[in-house]
Amino acid sequence: MKKILFFFGLFLLFSCSYEYVLNITPADAVVKINGSLVSSLRYKTNQKTISIEITKNEYLPINEVLENSNFFIAKKINYVLQAISYPVTISIVNTPSEIIMDSVNLGRSPLVTELSHGPHEMILKNSVYPPQTIHFNFNKQEELIFRHQEKPIAMNHLGVFPCDTWPKQVIFTPDSRYIYITLLEGFGFQIFDTQKMRIINYIRIEPYAKYRNFVEGIFIEEKKTFLCSQMATSRVFEFDVRDYENPKLLREIKTKGSWSKVIEYNRVLNQLAVSNWLSNDVSIIDYDSGEIITKLSKIPAPRGLIYRDDGKYLFVLSFDGGFIEKYDTHTWKVVGRVYKPVAAMRHGVLTKNQKRLWVTNMTHSEVYEIDTDKFEILKSLSVFDKTNTIDLGKNDLYAFVSCRGPNNEIDYTLPSPESGKVMIIDTLSSKIIGEIRGGNQPTGLDVSPDNRFLCFSNFQDNSIELYELPESF
Repeated sequence: MKKILFFFGLFLLFSCSYEYVLNITPADAVVKINGSLVSSLRYKTNQKTISIEITKNEYLPINEVLENSNFFIAKKINYVLQAISYPVTISIVNTPSEIIMDSVNLGRSPLVTELSHGPHEMILKNSVYPPQTIHFNFNKQEELIFRHQEKPIAMNHLGVFPCDTWPKQVIFTPDSRYIYITLLEGFGFQIFDTQKMRIINYIRIEPYAKYRNFVEGIFIEEKKTFLCSQMATSRVFEFDVRDYENPKLLREIKTKGSWSKVIEYNRVLNQLAVSNWLSNDVSIIDYDSGEIITKLSKIPAPRGLIYRDDGKYLFVLSFDGGFIEKYDTHTWKVVGRVYKPVAAMRHGVLTKNQKRLWVTNMTHSEVYEIDTDKFEILKSLSVFDKTNTIDLGKNDLYAFVSCRGPNNEIDYTLPSPESGKVMIIDTLSSKIIGEIRGGNQPTGLDVSPDNRFLCFSNFQDNSIELYELPESF
């Protein structure tokens, strides 16, 4: 019986016919299979592998090789041809500008035109700001939004992109392709694709989405996870991100604090630290179990947290206390302290050699370079109003700092009277070497792991901005 089945299988293998069903949009495209023109989109062959060519005027051609492994079962293939050109609206958010596209003056923004698929060079001109050149790839976006800078910038502006309400932080995935946007007045976080140049997913964190207040996030690459904090419920949510486009909720971790914000992870200790704004403490959590190891207490409105890579120290920033403390993670005793009167220490980042800590002070609109061994301020630098988030570029040679701008006189939670900025600092000379004018209240900020992109959020404008960094940065 087995021999009969074996020979019957061989018979099927050598005598079977493969069938393909092609669904093509637009339907009047010209189709060639194995070099021959076909009139029917149902195609039978005894060849397992075929080549397909699809062409149509004003559309980009498709060339593909297909392999079918199913006997007598049609393999259904859907193709949507990309038009060579598309209608597009181009807007400049802060000032009307003349738009010169590929050496052709299209007129004054905002305008509607047609662009071909692929790369373009656009120059913005007006009588107030210096000319600004922008390089971008057009890929069927219906609206392009840019910002004309008041001063020349060394980087390429890729666009302003609307998102949901009050984007608090932006975090690049470890592969630098996607940006996760945590939303203070949204229902979780959104995912932006830097290749497609658009938001591709909105992750609602149920059943807690109705409470909103999603603040900070962190990727843990070796565990293939993403953690997101929620102030209103004092929880941290862990997602499986083996598929960055479709993260899956794994668990929730209770911090046992109040208004949980910043999350930090150390791989040596396999430990999380979470700052709790209203309970004035920091939760130290075992990563695997999610259980509280200890609490660091009596820290007025703790915010920024930074572990040293070797796990020996945790640096804690106090927003209301005006200090930065260095904790020994073996004893959880304070072994160093930096204090500034009436200061609001917000965010910090360590250099790769772990010897310098860069910290923002929102109240004084200052940035500090701190020696992590002596634990003292080496340099202090005044920047634009209301410093927020800081990150370092390639080889720690440059620091990028989001500055929210002056507070609204009625309430700081309302839109600022002036647009904010991202300041660029040369870390060797501690001098400001450039600035990017952002929207209303630039808040979240991140440099991509591959050092290609700079992204920041405009909190009150409900948008993010993306810039391409030059190799020198």
